[in-house]
Formats: sequence, C-alpha cells, structure tokens
Amino acid sequence: MKPALKAALLSGLVFPGCGHLYLKKYRRGLLILSVLLLAVGIIAQRILEIVALVRAQIEKDISNINNISSLVAQANSENSLLYEACSWLVLLLWVFAIVDAYRMGSQPVAKKP
Repeated sequence: MKPALKAALLSGLVFPGCGHLYLKKYRRGLLILSVLLLAVGIIAQRILEIVALVRAQIEKDISNINNISSLVAQANSENSLLYEACSWLVLLLWVFAIVDAYRMGSQPVAKKP
C-alpha cells in the first residue's frame, strides 16, 4: 500500500493526525491531535453539563417529563455557538487531516546530499 493512502486511512479511520505521525510529520500531527482533542473535550464537557442538569431534574421531580424536555432545550440554547463551532471544527479538521495526510504522503521524499 502506498504511504499516501495508508496515511489518509490512518487519519480517517483511526484518528486525525495519525497519518501525519506515520509520515513522521510529528509537529503537524501533534497539532492536529491536540486541537481535535481540545474541541472534543469542550463538546464532552457540554454534554456532561446537560446530563447533570437532567439528572438533577429527574431526582427532583420524576413525574413531570415536560420540565425535563424544556430544561434540555434551554441548556442546548445556552453556549450553543461554542458547541456548534467545536462540532464544525472537529468535522473540518478530520477532513483536512485526511486530505493533508494524503497530499503529504504523495510528495516525493527529498534526499539528503
């Protein structure tokens, strides 16, 4: 398998940045990994906040499901711009990592004199 295809598959199927690490482009690979992990961490934190709110509401009044759905809707509207931006960042960074790993793997290797 060609290095370009292998790098693109690693970035696409394993995790963005893995293809760059395979190509020994450590700085770029670690940068992609770091930014993606930060964005995923922000998304996960937001989800956990919503889960905590819903859990507290369920413990308080389990009989009223309408309060729970309105609470989730309200929680989703707060800071939704940051959550949406992080979601788009993850998607775009994943696509960029695949394309860039393939492009970098396709370049001829410069030989040292």
